[in-house]
Amino acid sequence: MNPDPQTLVVEADRRRRVRSALARLPERTASVLLLRHSGLSYAEIATALGVKVGNVGTVLRRAEETLRKEVDRAAFE
Repeated sequence: MNPDPQTLVVEADRRRRVRSALARLPERTASVLLLRHSGLSYAEIATALGVKVGNVGTVLRRAEETLRKEVDRAAFE
């Protein structure tokens, strides 16, 4: 079943807002989010970022929170 046009517009707007927020984040913050969303494991992300595997969860949680705040902030502008 195909989504209705309104749903498509809402989803497209949501993706645009997330991409815009990602572009405003510090490079490392955006990178950890993109790496995880791309399906990389914590070990692979640790290698890519040069951090310990045990720190990836913390870095990822902070990045997610920063992105959430940026998306919310932009929604009120």
